[in-house]
Amino acid sequence: MKRSLPFVAAAVFAACTNSASVPAKAPSAKVDAEETGSTVVARVGGQDITLAEVDGPILADIRGKQQEIYELRSASLRNVIRERLLEREAARRGVEPRQLFEEEVVSKVGQPSDEEVRAFYDQRKDQPGIPPFEEAAPFIRHVLTRQKTEEATEAFFVQLEKGAGVEIFLEPVRVQVEAAGPSKGPESAPVTIVAFSDFECPYCYRVNATLDQILQTYEGKVRLVFRDFPLNFHPNAQKAAEAGHCAHEQGKFWEMHDKMFANQRQLDVASLKGYAKEIGLDEKAFAECLDSGKKAAVVQENLFAGQQLGVRGTPAFFVNGRMVSGAQPFSEFARIIDEELGRSAKASP
Repeated sequence: MKRSLPFVAAAVFAACTNSASVPAKAPSAKVDAEETGSTVVARVGGQDITLAEVDGPILADIRGKQQEIYELRSASLRNVIRERLLEREAARRGVEPRQLFEEEVVSKVGQPSDEEVRAFYDQRKDQPGIPPFEEAAPFIRHVLTRQKTEEATEAFFVQLEKGAGVEIFLEPVRVQVEAAGPSKGPESAPVTIVAFSDFECPYCYRVNATLDQILQTYEGKVRLVFRDFPLNFHPNAQKAAEAGHCAHEQGKFWEMHDKMFANQRQLDVASLKGYAKEIGLDEKAFAECLDSGKKAAVVQENLFAGQQLGVRGTPAFFVNGRMVSGAQPFSEFARIIDEELGRSAKASP
C-alpha cells in the first residue's frame, strides 16, 4: 500500500529559527564516558586521544543528528503502525483501507467557515509580509482544512489503537538537561518539561496556551521550567530575558512573563520598566537590576546550555530529556507525556 495518506501531522508556522545564531561555547572535553565512550581513537607520542575528547567540541551537532534520526524513525514507525491498524480494521469491515480512511476521516472533515478564516487571518495580520485578506484567504482555507484533517486523523487512529495491543520499543534520544529556572508544578512531578524560549518569538507566544493546557490536564504530574534562548535577530529579546530574571528576584517572574508575551512588539527598556510598575514590582530595584545588566550572564548561560543541547530555534522543549522542537499541538506533547508517565509507573515498585 502506498504511504500517501496524511498520517503524520506537519508543523505549520512552528518555530523561530536563525542559522546564524550565536555560536555555542564548546562543551568541556570531559564528558560522561557512558555517553560518548572512553574508546581510544588515536595516540600521539604514546598519549591516548579518546572518543570523548573528539566528541566534546561537536557534542551539540552529534546530539542534533541523533535527535533528527530518532524523529525520522519515530515518524516512520507511527506511519507503519497506523497502516497496519488501518489494514486490520479494513479487513474486519471487508473494505479497502483507502475507502475506510475516506469514509471515517476525509468525508467527515468539513470546510472551514468564513469566520474561522477571518479569525486565523486577524491573529496574524500584523506580522511582516502578510498579504491582504482576499489574497491570503485561499491559502488559509487550505491550512485550516489540513489542520482539521490532521485532527480527525489523529482521533481516528487513537480510537483504533485502543485494544489493538500496540507496543513501541524504539528508545527515544534523551539528554541531561538542567531544570534550572522559574517553574510551575511540583518538583517531585514524574515529568519535567524544560522550555527554551524567546519573548519576541511569536511561536513561543502561541505555544503558551498549549503549555497552560498541559499543566491543567496533567496537574501535579508535570513541572514546567523556563529557560532563555534569545535569538540574535530579535533586538529586544536579550533585555526582555533579563527583565524576566529581575522580576523573578521579586517573586513575579510569571506575571512579567505573561505581560511581555502579551506585548511582544513593545519590549524596549522603557516599556519593560512600565510593565514592572503595572505588575507591582519595586520599580527602583527593578530598574537598577535591568540597567546594570546583572542578569545578562544568566541569560547567556541559558543560551549556551540550549545550544549545547542542540537547540537551534524557539520554542524548544525537553520532556524528561526528550527534545520537542517548535510550537507543537497539545496532542503531540500529550503523546510523549503519556509515554513518560507509563514508564514512570512501570519503574515504580
